[in-house]
Amino acid sequence: MEDRSSLGEQAERRASELAALVEVGRDITATLDLHHVLERIAHHAWRILESDDCDLYLLEPDGRTMKAIVSLSPYAAATMADPVYVGEGIVGYVAQSGVAEMVNDMLADPRAIQIPGTPDEEPQAMICTPLLSKGQTIGVMALNRLGERHFVQADLDFLVSLAQQATIAIENARLYEAARQAEAEARQRADLLSALHQLALDVSSELALDRLLEAVVRRTLDLLDRDSADLYLYDPAGDCLRCLVSISEWPAVTGVTLRPGQGLNGQVFATGQPIVLDDYWSWAGAEPAFSPEPVGPVASVPLVWKGQVLGVLEASGRKGGRPFSDAEVNAMSLLATQAAIAIQNARLYDAARQRAQELSIALNQQREIDRWKAEFIQNVSHELRTPLTLIQGYAEMLNDGELGNLSQEQRKPITIITNQAQVLQALVADMLAILRVEAQAMHPEPTSLATLIQAAVDDFQVLVSQSGLTLETDVQPNAPMVSADQRQLRKVVDNLLANAVKFTPAGGRLTMRVYPQQGGACVQVSDTGIGIPPDQLDRVFERFYQVDGSIRRQYEGVGLGLALVHEVVEGHGGWIKAESEGIAGRGSTFTFWLPAA
Repeated sequence: MEDRSSLGEQAERRASELAALVEVGRDITATLDLHHVLERIAHHAWRILESDDCDLYLLEPDGRTMKAIVSLSPYAAATMADPVYVGEGIVGYVAQSGVAEMVNDMLADPRAIQIPGTPDEEPQAMICTPLLSKGQTIGVMALNRLGERHFVQADLDFLVSLAQQATIAIENARLYEAARQAEAEARQRADLLSALHQLALDVSSELALDRLLEAVVRRTLDLLDRDSADLYLYDPAGDCLRCLVSISEWPAVTGVTLRPGQGLNGQVFATGQPIVLDDYWSWAGAEPAFSPEPVGPVASVPLVWKGQVLGVLEASGRKGGRPFSDAEVNAMSLLATQAAIAIQNARLYDAARQRAQELSIALNQQREIDRWKAEFIQNVSHELRTPLTLIQGYAEMLNDGELGNLSQEQRKPITIITNQAQVLQALVADMLAILRVEAQAMHPEPTSLATLIQAAVDDFQVLVSQSGLTLETDVQPNAPMVSADQRQLRKVVDNLLANAVKFTPAGGRLTMRVYPQQGGACVQVSDTGIGIPPDQLDRVFERFYQVDGSIRRQYEGVGLGLALVHEVVEGHGGWIKAESEGIAGRGSTFTFWLPAA
């Protein structure tokens, strides 16, 4: 009968164990709440094995420390508060060896240790099994009995089975946590990319600095889901950081200024390195003047552009709020980098806009000056023509003897008066010619440069001979006809020839060439005269500019001829340039190009 009773108890015990294993398996598949599942496993072990206490330890990431996360014992608080180290005590030894053990005489085992906070009375028996995952210990499960109640092998086997179930639960929970963490990181990356994309859109559509800075701060708040965000920019004029945008659930700090190195943001600016605090008020440098009372976690990152710190972006949460993660700080740094580029672009835009306004004002002033100049030239020219005509007329009459005979001494100054009156009349004609070029529209028509150049050469031949010069021409037959106002173009050629004659001493040579070039034709006038200093070549086409502007200059003129040439050529859609080494005898070369007809 005793054998049958024993067999019945064993069968009942086995049934309870199987039922517990099935129930644990159901718990594992029904929930991912790790602590709940481990408590259920520990409770099954404690109940079925009739132990006085049951503790379940997990190995910390350092690989040495184990902490009890479940303790069914009157002394649970002490057990969970005191860590166990791998290799110390029976629990630590099992964690190190990875082999389950049954110890029915704890007092005789030299490995036994006293846990602080538990009674001096030692438990008499212990079974202990490691939680193994892929051959590595991740925790330990231990049961104790007081008194003379020993464990048997079946007890240890059942505990090993429960430990295997606990390992599965831990692995599932960790896989779930890893997947959840990966999903959270992926979502955070997606949010970051979205924030950066939105900020890029803001940057591309908004170049006003104040609205751009506000967009940066709002994107930071949206991304990090914090209570406050501030943006400071460095003001070189005041050598300070100035808060330009502050969006906060407590009083904003817009307008607050900091010296470089002062406070949290001043230090970030001075060092160019982020500062992250879990609790602002635990920081040694905390200053009530710069942070409101509710502030807890804070992250501050520099705005850096090409190695230069432009300012600081700060975000913060309420006291007791979640600390900033590395991912959040990295996200802030990316936002700050893009913001720095946007800020610099906005500053460049503002500078360009201001420069454009200054240039526009200067251009309008120049146009007004040109208008006054044109009116002055026109008025003076008209006022001079009549008296000059009279002066020249009477001078010629005197010179011709119509008003009486003149002595040789009298005739010489009259000749000078006549010549100078002619010079003044030529000057008035040049001034009026420039005004007509500006006011009148061109009337271009197909024009043969060969014909026009030959006519000019014929007209200048007498003057060239009288000046003791020679004039050569080189007109290439393949030079195309050009589109030009013939009357205006003749003035260009006449002015260039007249200049060449005036500035070339007797015995010199003038050369005129015509040749095709890039969709048009070039006319080139060269001489062997006094030349032009190279540093003045760019100015010879300015109105009233003269290479020799001194009162003792040798050559007459007021510097309008080449200005007229330049304006006529450009008015035809062409270009003109002057070349010279500035050495007497090597002269100058003027070349202009006009488009083909």
